[in-house]
Amino acid sequence: MSWRDSQVFLRRPRLLLFIGGVSFLFFTLHSLKGRYSNQDNVSYLPSFLSDHLDPNVEYYGPPFGGEPILRNDASAVHCLWAEVDQKSTRQIREKDAPAFPLLSAWLKPEAARYGPALEKIPPALMDQFSLGGRVRFQEFFFDQAYLGGKAMQSVWSIDDVNHFRRQVQERRAAFTYNNEPIYEALDRWATIAVKGKHGLVIGSETPWLEAMLLEYGASHVSTLEFGEIQTTHPQLTTYTPQQFTLMFLQGKIPPFDFAFSYSSLEHDGLGRYGDVLNPLGDLQSMARMLSVVKPGGFMFLGVPCCEDALYWNAHRVYGPVRYSDMFAGWRTLGSAPRDAMEGARGGEGDWKFQPVWALQNRMGCIDGTQGLDIRSLGDAFV
Repeated sequence: MSWRDSQVFLRRPRLLLFIGGVSFLFFTLHSLKGRYSNQDNVSYLPSFLSDHLDPNVEYYGPPFGGEPILRNDASAVHCLWAEVDQKSTRQIREKDAPAFPLLSAWLKPEAARYGPALEKIPPALMDQFSLGGRVRFQEFFFDQAYLGGKAMQSVWSIDDVNHFRRQVQERRAAFTYNNEPIYEALDRWATIAVKGKHGLVIGSETPWLEAMLLEYGASHVSTLEFGEIQTTHPQLTTYTPQQFTLMFLQGKIPPFDFAFSYSSLEHDGLGRYGDVLNPLGDLQSMARMLSVVKPGGFMFLGVPCCEDALYWNAHRVYGPVRYSDMFAGWRTLGSAPRDAMEGARGGEGDWKFQPVWALQNRMGCIDGTQGLDIRSLGDAFV
């Protein structure tokens, strides 16, 4: 490069900033790779700056801050496992951990995209979005950018929440889809997973799901949503993805007892709501929950079922392939309804049919009592 070329190059601050950022990220990841990753890429990084971590020990907790919970034999958490419904889980292949380092899930971009949503999948990303051609593809386009702006309902008042709670008391649908799978899941698992506990809702335009969880006994519910929401309800807290990620990584948000996501993660990484394109967006969000939910804690997930398909850019539909990837690191307890994956519901996936899956976090647990029905333990878990 000539002297003149070098001066032109140096007058491009955005380019310099980009190159500097990439160089720093590469250096950081390279320096951490050997020290904090085990052979299965499932270690957690409690702090970039700590000099007191044993490189041979796996850690559970906020990857970049907060007090770690060790997973070694001396101090790891002994978890009690809820009973598995073999009928509803037999098509799901359990995986011990995600196929990517969990650190990469926390490096997932949270900034709003620039420009309008793309009507076509970029050719360079087609293979990843289609899982190497294993998922059926169909166009179904939207551009409803919320990320970086206000949510559809940007203020949640006490009256709003009480309105939905009255609907729950009457067991009426509170969302645009059939909510019976949610009621069924909470009827079966709320006593051990929700009652008296602090939970996280991932994706919620109105406080209908938060009201359901409060009505089923949750002590407090935090909500993570693309758009900014203000709430006056004393049992609710709201975060945007950027706020949540920063605060959790700084150790300002402790791990939750449970998390619940319904009709949300299937959109992650498709650009519909203003997010950056990311073929692994939904899988990385689920992998983050392995840090966000306590060891042995619960995750409830409702996404369109029951074939592997992509409706660009509206949503994904989940079948045995994508479900197994989504549930990596989790213990699959069962679905509501129990026959969600049966042949009668097969064929082309129905995006309005979203069974609720109950999962239990394996990460941070060194063992457990297999097959124990925690509901039999009564007040110890409520």
